[in-house]
Amino acid sequence: MENCKEYEPQRVEYPKLDKNGDRPILQFTHYNRQYKHPWVGVGDMEAMLLKTSVYGNTCITKSNIKSKYSKVSKHMPLSWGYYDFEKG
Repeated sequence: MENCKEYEPQRVEYPKLDKNGDRPILQFTHYNRQYKHPWVGVGDMEAMLLKTSVYGNTCITKSNIKSKYSKVSKHMPLSWGYYDFEKG
């Protein structure tokens, strides 16, 4: 709460509707201000969640969990992929 007293309140203002009542369209026009990156990479990994029990073969219930954090499943990696977009 002490931070709230340091700053003035803010208000969000949305763009006004045009003459036809349509919402304005946000457009990017300053292409000369873009960052020049030589390449961009995208990666992804898929995994399967396997149920596990840290208490042997017993079912995990609220009554037998002794910790705030308990393992109830394990990630088993299945596949991964990476694609490199080169500037061309």
